[in-house]
Amino acid sequence: NLESTLPEEIWHLPSLESITIYRTLLNGGIPPTAFVQNPNWTSIILYESSFGSSIPSTIGNLQKLRTFFITGNKFTSTIPTEIGLCTLLAGFGVGHNSIEGRVPSELGLLTSLVTLGLQENDWYGRLPTELARLSALLEILLSGNENLTGTIPQGMCRVVDGIGTVLIHLNQDSPLCDTCPKPCCSDC
Repeated sequence: NLESTLPEEIWHLPSLESITIYRTLLNGGIPPTAFVQNPNWTSIILYESSFGSSIPSTIGNLQKLRTFFITGNKFTSTIPTEIGLCTLLAGFGVGHNSIEGRVPSELGLLTSLVTLGLQENDWYGRLPTELARLSALLEILLSGNENLTGTIPQGMCRVVDGIGTVLIHLNQDSPLCDTCPKPCCSDC
């Protein structure tokens, strides 16, 4: 039940590479300068708290970033296109926020991505075909985005050697369900 604002100085500590904050009442945001003064971040997990603001475009400076989960907060705006520079990302989740706009095609540059969580935001338009390039992807969460249209990009639903089928999570009434192959979209 810790209720306070996370001090901005935390983001600027040069030796800090990882932060995990889980189910608190902490609030505040990620300052735009955070990823300029400290480009050494490898893991940022702010889960089910009260953080808000937008994701700084300087996220592209984080060449070592492997995990970025801000699920269940109050983040707004869009995902900056600079996210495509974070090529080591294996986990990226922005679900349950108020992020809006089109899903950026630059996510398709993140070929190490295993999990992509975009659920419960305000996405609209078609999914970028570039998402089919995510060769390591095992799971994508898209439920709760009723304004997504079009089709699941060809090639997203595939069998991953030795592991199984890529899972694509949608709501049953999603317009994308009609175009999603059943082995991948078990929710449809």
